[in-house]
Amino acid sequence: MNKNTFIYAGVTLAAILFAVFIAKGFSPEDIDPDLDERMITDTEDLVPSGEEGSPTTFRGSCNLIDIGSTCIEYFGHYWTEETIAMACTDGEYSNERCPIPNMGGCRIMPGSETDMITWHYNIGGDPFSEENTVYANQACNAVPGGIWVEED
Repeated sequence: MNKNTFIYAGVTLAAILFAVFIAKGFSPEDIDPDLDERMITDTEDLVPSGEEGSPTTFRGSCNLIDIGSTCIEYFGHYWTEETIAMACTDGEYSNERCPIPNMGGCRIMPGSETDMITWHYNIGGDPFSEENTVYANQACNAVPGGIWVEED
């Protein structure tokens, strides 16, 4: 058998096997058909939806203005008094919203179970300038799930 015939036969066999693979589907037959539904149910709270974690479900805040010129508001249902207190060890926990006015903020995963906004201020321990705010805006929008927001 010459070299060209051997290569042609090999390519033909590979094409046939690939066609059979495509015809049968890419997933094995022994995968649980309910797996996709369970995965969606287990992760549905991680993506924006419904009332849980919506902007109207305020959970608390952590005021860090004195040391870092930021204040964080927590919205998602992951945030309880206990989880906020653990995240706010250097700041002051409150059931009240962050002070206004601010210079804008970075909202991470809006509508998700861990939804939160970090507001920036031109007062406090490390004040933000207009230039800093431009960079903070760019950095926020570069983070997956991050979006720059202005106070209402």
